[in-house]
Amino acid sequence: MKPLRTLFVFEGTSVLRLCATMLHEDKLWLVPYWRDNQEAGYSTPERMVLLETLPHTKSDGKDYDFLLELPVPKAVFDGLPYVQKEVLYVVKEDPGILFPYKAGLPR
Repeated sequence: MKPLRTLFVFEGTSVLRLCATMLHEDKLWLVPYWRDNQEAGYSTPERMVLLETLPHTKSDGKDYDFLLELPVPKAVFDGLPYVQKEVLYVVKEDPGILFPYKAGLPR
């Protein structure tokens, strides 16, 4: 499976950003940050945010695969507590998934 990417903006900004998006347990997850272990030869997500609970559209473009329709609070990607009534953020901390280091993972 080719690496997927999701286009989004952080709440309170207008800067477009890309986020790695991966299939795990038959669901798509946003992976905002990676931990690399060059010596051991792997990368692992710090945390993952479930895409299906967020308003999004699939893209026909070449630069990204999905577009989030609402801004994302930076606190969600940083793993900080955040409550919002309109959107349900499902976050997996340190999921323990290993990928070969520098395997073309979008950052």
